[in-house]
Amino acid sequence: MKNTMSKQHFESEMSRAKTFQGLGTDIEYWAGYIRGLRRNFHGEAFGTEAEHRLWLEAVNSEDTIRRQLGQGYADGLKGRSKQEPGADHKQLGTGRRPKPKGSSAMERLDEARKNLDRQADELDS
Repeated sequence: MKNTMSKQHFESEMSRAKTFQGLGTDIEYWAGYIRGLRRNFHGEAFGTEAEHRLWLEAVNSEDTIRRQLGQGYADGLKGRSKQEPGADHKQLGTGRRPKPKGSSAMERLDEARKNLDRQADELDS
């Protein structure tokens, strides 16, 4: 996969995504988007092929968090976010949502990332 994005566009999109993520709105989507942007910009040097497949497959997950991570990743690969016209994506979250008791959004995000990493390790072995 070739780099399809200029350094200026990459840095601008990363800054925007981190801002949205920091606001606590659809943080799973934005975490996936940031990873997809990195894969877009750095190409195959970023992550393994197994990880790339897992992130793309997450789009169809029944798990809401994984689906949002996957959709963000897929949009990041295209270099356009859900905030842009023409970004085709399934219904995501509704922005801010109540935190489940005993689990912060960042903890859920970390757990989803760990699950994806475990699955990638299994595919690599």
